[in-house]
Amino acid sequence: MRRFCILLIVYDSNPSHPFTDSGVYPEDEPIIDTGVYFSANLSKHWYFHLDKPILFDHVISNDGNAYDPETGEFTTPLKGRYMFTVTIRAQFNKEVCAEITRNDEMLGRLSAEYGRIDKASGSMTIVVELEIGDIVKVTHYAVKCGDYFGNGFTAFSGFLFD
Repeated sequence: MRRFCILLIVYDSNPSHPFTDSGVYPEDEPIIDTGVYFSANLSKHWYFHLDKPILFDHVISNDGNAYDPETGEFTTPLKGRYMFTVTIRAQFNKEVCAEITRNDEMLGRLSAEYGRIDKASGSMTIVVELEIGDIVKVTHYAVKCGDYFGNGFTAFSGFLFD
């Protein structure tokens, strides 16, 4: 069995950044809680049609209420840099293909096929600059079936980090 670990480090060279050289936030600087983050997954197996958003119905967290589980859309409440992660898993002997979009513009694609690799999944992390009102969502994009494995294995999360 192969295991992979991915570490993402974001370096900010902005000299006006409030952190000290030691990486500690100064006590005299106010900490602003933007409160924009969410995490949701599929609670059960779902079939999604071509170009339709995947509706991550089990919302684990949604601080800022920017994610709507009924539309599958995250609507940007504040301008800034956001990080999103998507993980998909196909149902038994099926293949799924998804893409993450900003205002219907493709930012990235991922796929998973159950059969050749036991319990295969696809995952992607992106960092993107967003404006207020931008819409980020995950859609099923392939003509092939869209039988997504639920039970928490297919998930979508994001947060404002700058």
